[in-house]
Amino acid sequence: MIPNLISLKFIFAASIFASWVEAEPVALIENINVQSSDFQIMDFLNSGAKIKLNANESLVLGYLNSCIQESIDGGSVTVGAEKSVVVGGQVRRKQLNCGGNAKISATRKKKGDAGAVVFRTKNNAKKVKAEHEVYGVSPIIFLTASSDEIFITSLDGKGKRYRIIVENSFVDLAKSGLKLRRNFIYRLESGKRTTTFKVSAKARRKVPLLGRLLRF
Repeated sequence: MIPNLISLKFIFAASIFASWVEAEPVALIENINVQSSDFQIMDFLNSGAKIKLNANESLVLGYLNSCIQESIDGGSVTVGAEKSVVVGGQVRRKQLNCGGNAKISATRKKKGDAGAVVFRTKNNAKKVKAEHEVYGVSPIIFLTASSDEIFITSLDGKGKRYRIIVENSFVDLAKSGLKLRRNFIYRLESGKRTTTFKVSAKARRKVPLLGRLLRF
């Protein structure tokens, strides 16, 4: 009986883990033109989500794992892991540069793309590696844990620090008028959590939301 109980517990735990993994958002609504909808710009979507578009309605999705941007006109849209299934409509796909998602960042780090900077203090110097990379000089930061404020610090040795108020789990540095420096690494703090991100040397002011997004 004990082995059977252990087996049942293992299956139950595995099913919970699978459900948790499936609940991770895979896409972001960058733009939507629908007369009546429960969805809006900056909504995250899970795999399996469905959106119905009339012939004159449109939708732009950015996929977090594949960095694919889809422009969809009409039809029935089912969100997948890396791209949508569109029935009765038209879809155009574009490959983007994006790195705000932790999974993407880890992949790029292995390839050496995330970059590093030497952070000098009075007593020592250490190399700091960026855990994320963004392609807009004014990133959009989405917090996965509740916080009222964030702090962004430049790791160029001068330590310039910005305090920014969080609204509905989002911080849009463009709305705050904050423009970060290209090819620089910054430390991001939210409560007791911290991470680092690099502003790509190719970062621009006007880029798709997916290229500016950093999920933390």
